[in-house]
Amino acid sequence: MLLFFIVVIIMSKSKSVAKKAVGNAVNNGAEKNVEKSVDADVSVLLTNRNGSYSLFSSKPLSRYEGVFFRHENKMFKVIESFSFASPVSAITNHLWGVTLKRGDLSQLIFMPINRDAVVVSLSASSEFELVLDAKISEDNRVWGRNYCVSHEDKTIVVKFSKKSDCRDDNSLINHEFDLYLAVYAPELEYLPLQSWEEHNYHYDEERNSPPFSRWVFKACKIRVKDFVCAWSFNKSDAVDSAKKIFDERDRLRRECEIKVNNLVSTIPKTNNSEISLAYQCSINALDSLMIGDGVIAGLPWFYQFWARDEIICAKAFMLQKNLLLSKKILFRYFEKITKEGLLPNLRNHETNLLSADAIAWLFFRINELLSFSAKKNVVSKKEKDLIVEKLQSSLFGIIKSRLKNNLIQTNGKETWMDTDFGNDGREGAAIEVQAMVLFMLKMLRKLTGKKDFVESDIISAVKKNFVKGKLLSDVAGKQTIRPNIFIAAYFYPELFSQKEWESFFDFALPRLWLDWGGISSIDKKHELFKDVYTGENNQSYHRGDSWFWLNNLCAIVLNRINVNKYSQFVKKILEASTCEILYKGATGFAAELSSAKELSSKGCVAQSWSSALYIELVCELSGK
Repeated sequence: MLLFFIVVIIMSKSKSVAKKAVGNAVNNGAEKNVEKSVDADVSVLLTNRNGSYSLFSSKPLSRYEGVFFRHENKMFKVIESFSFASPVSAITNHLWGVTLKRGDLSQLIFMPINRDAVVVSLSASSEFELVLDAKISEDNRVWGRNYCVSHEDKTIVVKFSKKSDCRDDNSLINHEFDLYLAVYAPELEYLPLQSWEEHNYHYDEERNSPPFSRWVFKACKIRVKDFVCAWSFNKSDAVDSAKKIFDERDRLRRECEIKVNNLVSTIPKTNNSEISLAYQCSINALDSLMIGDGVIAGLPWFYQFWARDEIICAKAFMLQKNLLLSKKILFRYFEKITKEGLLPNLRNHETNLLSADAIAWLFFRINELLSFSAKKNVVSKKEKDLIVEKLQSSLFGIIKSRLKNNLIQTNGKETWMDTDFGNDGREGAAIEVQAMVLFMLKMLRKLTGKKDFVESDIISAVKKNFVKGKLLSDVAGKQTIRPNIFIAAYFYPELFSQKEWESFFDFALPRLWLDWGGISSIDKKHELFKDVYTGENNQSYHRGDSWFWLNNLCAIVLNRINVNKYSQFVKKILEASTCEILYKGATGFAAELSSAKELSSKGCVAQSWSSALYIELVCELSGK
């Protein structure tokens, strides 16, 4: 078995560089060590693989850091931080848990699988302050937050009551919910504090995501060696859970270790230890973002099931030979198909916003599933008939509602580039959507033997309306250059000859390429291009920011079109994605995106399709 863990050395903020080392790669007794220079603001993310998570930096950088749990499709925050006198000097990420080094003190943290709890083990009995900020994740109201702290039978019990308050929103006082936190240890020493202090959040300010500060509650000072925090809306459930998990903590830790070991025991053959480690991290990250048999889009904000994101991730499970999980993820979307032949943006939420491309991703992944399962009878004859039926009805709805002048039209914010800024919502005929529908028509032709002549009509319209010399436009009638041409080539490479694709890529790459190893989401000379991530105002979101999932997809396409010609681009993309996973952001997780200016971890710190496409890229390059 091949098992790695990540060691992060954090230097003081007065130093310009921190060092993050990949340490102790154990392979039949051999040890390897790799060192890199990275940003100091590295963080750690743990989940219970059922919706709850813990996200910590060396000090809180965002109001979305701390300990959170999921309840009825809402995310609740319960703990802000465990505040020690000594700062974090090193982080070891074991994938199943993390060890924080604080001078001579070591602090091991893990979340038991499917349990709403955090287990903390210290190398010696030590003091820390328990800091709380109980709330619904997105609720930034100031008033109506009431804490009651008690010490009962070796357990600290904190009752939080949330009431609406007219000082926030002119509402009448109304009781909203009670939440209980239990902190248990047999030899726990406790000193009440019950005071408030203001925390300033650097990352939220950088993201233009107010409020940039918040008053949090210092409940108490605790002296302890090992302890468990558990929470519930019922007091006795929280207390009983904390005590039971404490007694079973060694078994629960082994359960986490075994889970991770089983996940990463098989990896693609590669002599590059960093790629091997990042690949294992990505498999673990994707599993960490699962709730049951579904994949959420990301943490800390995108904890819902986004159709496009979840469907895209299904290929990664096929590559792990988990075909039944991929099938389950994909087939349940059949009941979500609308009369227009499209899918809603969110799987389990009522929404009027449709996704113009998720339906094509669905059938593209199903087509791959059919290929993977050809000799394994994973998809029955009856299910194949169902696939044909749904594919036919989807195409009928799309062509009837969206075909105009032989091109498929989309409304603003319906593609994966789903934000608007400066009247840039990509309304009209998008290049990748044409390729996606062409793929669906080809798939139907192969499954039924019947050709729909609209396929050739769309091909002709694309060549007439999108091509101008070496330019392949992003949207018909406009000359904007964007990386969606790579998605088009991924879906329907026969749209153009290899020579034509190379011509388009040779024209686009200098205008999109970022020297650190990424692809800009718009032409660098475009008036809307922004080279630094601007956060919630969307100015840079799809107008400069470099998306890791798309970078990885781009590398796959370039490798397929001409492996020799584009090898340096592919190599740089792989290196950048690997570096980001291991040495930036939430260690072991792939972030949503980077600023165009330089490689960085921005946006959502753990994005499922970023991890999934990294897995796909590594498998593609390794020949798996």
